[in-house]
Amino acid sequence: MTPAQAQALSKGLDRVRAADDLFFKRHPHQRDRIRRAYAEEIELARYRGIITRPIPECLRVFVGVRASSPNGKVIGFLAADTETDLSQEDAAMIFCVLKSHSDETLIKFAARKRATPSSSKIGGSAA
Repeated sequence: MTPAQAQALSKGLDRVRAADDLFFKRHPHQRDRIRRAYAEEIELARYRGIITRPIPECLRVFVGVRASSPNGKVIGFLAADTETDLSQEDAAMIFCVLKSHSDETLIKFAARKRATPSSSKIGGSAA
């Protein structure tokens, strides 16, 4: 990554952090937030080697954000149509699910996608 790319990525991530801060300010009862990942977060995850595999069409990259936590962000994969308007309890549960995701998760999801009919929904689940 060039210095110019790193600077652009840093600015983008600053905007993402500001958006998360604003969410928690507007929703003080929420400690956890689940949302689609911004392009900058996916780029950073790829740069760090967290995501190296192609993402199957049935999945999207999501981020779990935990308020007031030094390590309060996790990245993972859920079904493309996953709802993100969640109660605190559901957001906390999905945060824990996303925390365990890795490239191995993508491999498993991709294998399940090939083994199931195209109408099935595949992704992380809170169950």
